Amino acid sequence: MSDRKEEQTTPRQKGKQIAGKVKELHERLAKEPMPEILNRPELQNRSMAVLIDLVAAVLFFFCFAIIGNVLAGSTTAKLIQGSAALVGALFLLLKDCAGGRSPGKRLVGLKVIRSEGVGAIDPVTSAVRNWPLASIFLGPIIASFLGFLPFSGVIAGLTTIGGVGILVYETYRVLMDREAGERLGDTMAKTRVVEE
Repeated sequence: MSDRKEEQTTPRQKGKQIAGKVKELHERLAKEPMPEILNRPELQNRSMAVLIDLVAAVLFFFCFAIIGNVLAGSTTAKLIQGSAALVGALFLLLKDCAGGRSPGKRLVGLKVIRSEGVGAIDPVTSAVRNWPLASIFLGPIIASFLGFLPFSGVIAGLTTIGGVGILVYETYRVLMDREAGERLGDTMAKTRVVEE
């Protein structure tokens, strides 16, 4: 009979065991802040969303660039083109501010969240996350607004090539690191893309 009493646990001991397990689970989640229950997006969905956003920004830029060339003289055309490039860059920088959903992400059912899982995506986080995408517009902005400076064409060309290089690197990171699937912008802004 005395053996049976030793095997039985009191409610107080059970409570301590449960509290210990809860504490252990809490510590494990603190080390892995993003629970695995959040689905990682399929690569084709993520690619489609980024393609939609890039096409929208580039089409906007080209429409205004063409209008600027048709309607205005060379100086005014350059200002219109530069303004269009600036607006395209701002669109790409701030595209995830509306609830973590850019137009492309909204269409394919994705959204951006913070890696910690807490808080909305604000304009600063969106800009930090998306500067690699917006860098493709830096060359046209330099050429339009600083075209009067010596070597501005060379600087604009190199900047555009650099922007394309950054996009290639971003794509490489997403394709080669399928476990995390993070772009450089995701790492810098501490964000992740998940399915809704």
